[in-house]
Amino acid sequence: GDTAVNYPDVRRYDVEVLADIPFAGGDAARCLDVYRPVGVAERMPAVVYFHGGGWTRGTRRDHAESRLMPLAARGIVVVSASYRLAPEWIWPAQLDDAQTAIQFVHSKTDDWQIDSDRISVWGASAGGHLAAMAALTGSRVHSAVIWFAPSNLTTSMTAAVHPDAKVPAFMTPGSRRPPFEAGLFGADNLDEVGDPALDASPVTHVTGSAPPFLIMHGDRDAVIPDSQSRALHQEILRAGGVSTLLLLGDATHEDPSFDAVPVLGSVASMVMR
Repeated sequence: GDTAVNYPDVRRYDVEVLADIPFAGGDAARCLDVYRPVGVAERMPAVVYFHGGGWTRGTRRDHAESRLMPLAARGIVVVSASYRLAPEWIWPAQLDDAQTAIQFVHSKTDDWQIDSDRISVWGASAGGHLAAMAALTGSRVHSAVIWFAPSNLTTSMTAAVHPDAKVPAFMTPGSRRPPFEAGLFGADNLDEVGDPALDASPVTHVTGSAPPFLIMHGDRDAVIPDSQSRALHQEILRAGGVSTLLLLGDATHEDPSFDAVPVLGSVASMVMR
């Protein structure tokens, strides 16, 4: 028969929100929100989260109720950071902002009761790309959780998707997604970009000193094919690093199943390890 699975401490703590904190001067485009568990005696692990949206849209409040608050309620300080968006700001402005946000959180460990040895990164889609790049280019992070993100910007538009891939709810059925990768560099197509697109790809920055990665992807993703996550996972293993790849069955891009209790539980385990 079915075995009941118990997920203890899913809602163990109340959560307070510290909103609209600038992390790069007084720039309103570069602020963060802190979801902090209340009533914890010891210093807590933290994770810096970056939202998706093709580097051109989205906000740090996206999925706050379904994703960020529930993770914080497990005893993790969740910091959701904005970053400057393309095409107004082109690469590497977004990576600069991600790295600056991580540094800022390191400077606030006493204020926010954070364990300085356990500050991780996490991101979804374009935000997952930023989290991976930050983790692989020198930011001091404990681990990296990457959700359905491109790992090679030169192939993420052209790679084959599963024949049964599903268009997510936020896209018009049958539509082709815009070339977000080119827009990140202020171009209309990737042919105009060349080497910078490869240099902005996580797979080209993997070394054996990479922090542990947890990579998750839906196996029916019609926007970013799961081969992108497979490639990053294999590159980390090849370099002698630690990576876990989890494919969510029948899930598309930004699928609601990513916010389910067992999935967030795996994120919590990675951040708290």
